[in-house]
Amino acid sequence: MQAGPPTTEGQIVSPTSISLSGLIKTVAGIIPVVVIIVLFGMFVYGGFTRMTAAGNAEQEEKSTNILRAAVIGFIIIALSPLLINILGKLLGVQGNLIG
Repeated sequence: MQAGPPTTEGQIVSPTSISLSGLIKTVAGIIPVVVIIVLFGMFVYGGFTRMTAAGNAEQEEKSTNILRAAVIGFIIIALSPLLINILGKLLGVQGNLIG
């Protein structure tokens, strides 16, 4: 006799259903990794633009703007869970919204 769940030959078995909260938690776990990769890419791109500017003031300003935008974007994303929880408390939402 075979141990384990019964098999259904010839029938399509649906995959495990994913709840909305499970999907959100999965995506929320991936987002920090993507943010760090994008931040690193922006730093490399901004640094490369700065190094290849060769004294061109317009290129140096462009690189400064790239690096500034990367840092500001990272700060906004890093503080977003805190801001979401603060807004949730102000609006009377029960429990921790993130985490």
